Amino acid sequence: MLNLRNLLKVSACVLLIAGAMPVAMAANESFRVNLIATIDDDPAMESVSWTVFRNGTEEVKRAHKHTTYVNIPPGKYTVVARLIADDKTVIRKRNFFHTKDNTWVVVPMDD
Repeated sequence: MLNLRNLLKVSACVLLIAGAMPVAMAANESFRVNLIATIDDDPAMESVSWTVFRNGTEEVKRAHKHTTYVNIPPGKYTVVARLIADDKTVIRKRNFFHTKDNTWVVVPMDD
């Protein structure tokens, strides 16, 4: 005999699992973050190395050039920009929160 109560429990469980799948898939999506190093409010036009971290220590991406971009999932990140020019190294950090929209992270490299 069919137990209607057990059937409802199974149906509810399947609906919960099916409803959670798009959320899990969305977490794996990556969106664009534009990284721009500046000097005197203009593009730095110098070689800059970028390292993007999630949760402060988990390295997720590296990039090079004064202006570049990376594709990463939404979340809270820290970017470290390293400029080496004229036997001098400038290192700057910037925290940012990335959403599904394009995110722009501008890092002044001035002294």
